[in-house]
Amino acid sequence: MNETDSVLATVDGCIVDVKKLKEKLEKSEKERLTTDANFNVAKNALNDVRNQVGELKKSNEVLKDELTRTKEMLKKTETTEKSNKDELETFRRATERFYERIKEYVNVKPSSSSSKEKEREVATSSNAVKGKEKDTDNVEANNE
Repeated sequence: MNETDSVLATVDGCIVDVKKLKEKLEKSEKERLTTDANFNVAKNALNDVRNQVGELKKSNEVLKDELTRTKEMLKKTETTEKSNKDELETFRRATERFYERIKEYVNVKPSSSSSKEKEREVATSSNAVKGKEKDTDNVEANNE
């Protein structure tokens, strides 16, 4: 260093280069400004993250409520399905018992076509009507 470039001063009995101290101060000030700028960027990023967390919490609550409603609806649907299955089973058993009681009175022949099924239904209903007429005749004959 040149003698003209440095400014020396005595502080507390020590010789200090004022120009060098001023350069260090300027460098420190630049670093502080850079650090402040980085801090502000980080602070803004933190605020953005906080906003995102808030939005995610709201979305989470909405989804949680929707899940709860869906579970309740599923539970109701399962209950309804079970009830329907129970009713179906009751109806099936009742139909089987009814069929067992009437099968000897109704002549049912298995067929593969729908026209034969219709004929069978007609025959069954006409047999039932004829059976009632015979029963009525028998009752009248007994009364005489």
